[in-house]
Amino acid sequence: MRTVSLLQNSLQRISANWNSLFLIFGISLFAFGAIYIVALEPMQAVHDTFHDLRHAAGFPCH
Repeated sequence: MRTVSLLQNSLQRISANWNSLFLIFGISLFAFGAIYIVALEPMQAVHDTFHDLRHAAGFPCH
């Protein structure tokens, strides 16, 4: 009985780790995609706004 319980606990932890990994990957992919689209936007006003926000946040961009 104890072996089955330990196996179930291990599988639940592995499942939780994979779920966290997929969540982090999904959020990162979305964030990088949004940054890529906005940073390379041909509209100069949008590009300038994003550029200024990077400087305000303390991230160098040149």
